Amino acid sequence: MLSYPMNIDHGGGSKFAAGVIDNLVKQGHFVEQLDWRKENVDFEVILVFGFTFVSFEILAELRKKNVKIVMFPIFDRMHSVFAHKCSFFISKILRIKGFDYIRQSNLSLSDKIIVSNQLEKRDILSIYEVDESKIYVFNLGIPDDIFLLSKTVSSDLFFKEYGIRDFVVFPSAKVSSRKNQIQLLKAVEGTDLKIVFTGTDSVEPQVKEEFWHLVSLNKNVLCLPKLSREMLVSCLKCSKVCVSLSSSETAGLANLEAAFLGNNLVVNGIVPFREYLGKFATYVNKDDPEEVRNSILIALEKKYDESVVPYILENFTWETYSSNVVKAIIG
Repeated sequence: MLSYPMNIDHGGGSKFAAGVIDNLVKQGHFVEQLDWRKENVDFEVILVFGFTFVSFEILAELRKKNVKIVMFPIFDRMHSVFAHKCSFFISKILRIKGFDYIRQSNLSLSDKIIVSNQLEKRDILSIYEVDESKIYVFNLGIPDDIFLLSKTVSSDLFFKEYGIRDFVVFPSAKVSSRKNQIQLLKAVEGTDLKIVFTGTDSVEPQVKEEFWHLVSLNKNVLCLPKLSREMLVSCLKCSKVCVSLSSSETAGLANLEAAFLGNNLVVNGIVPFREYLGKFATYVNKDDPEEVRNSILIALEKKYDESVVPYILENFTWETYSSNVVKAIIG
């Protein structure tokens, strides 16, 4: 069974949930959307994607009926651990059903908690009251379609449409303060660097004015909507450097996709990026425009390290991830 507010996240969260489900189905497991109105429970396990927008009352009822609850928190912390601890403490004392109260309730009800990186595990243990033995750390895999599309889609598709190659790309499903596209615009101000943003059909209100203002000042910036998978693959085959300056992420699979398709990487030095990308990225301080700019210039001249491909195939596939999930559920 499945529970996830797909309409809330059209980016990495929904892609992650879809990847887990698709690969469990490929392995022969029956998976369907939860219908909480059903009186009869005819399933053994519920997979819960995201631990914030899920009713713990429903999970509590399912637990009474001996349904095993497997939680995928998808927790890329936006605030300090101290702020979350304060929120949780206040919620606990005053019984206020805020986000951290809901998260704690859902974690307590879970039989297994599956996280995507070591930082996510540390944050959960630091903020909430959770039995560490319930937590499993499994690295995510890049979507399976990338492997097929990398063989069937060429760079010509994007080039024929937009007429540019060897540019800097910032792939994302939306423009936001968390993704920090504005920091890249500031870093390349006054240069001739060609920049491509995706997901600009969805811009967070609090950054909208500044983002479009900075774009209007730079004739070398191309803003595109969220691309089809075919066009995204072609775009990443045309680009030379992929940049991600996110302040928080669960994994950063877009970077792995870009690296697999031939890009050098320049990313913010957060723990999940380092865990997934290892030696195959240049790490920068997102708030230092000069460092970001200089690192991009170096990456544009740097030879692509082809050993990143076997590294990804060995460590970051959905087949491996899904097998680990099944073992955790059964164990």
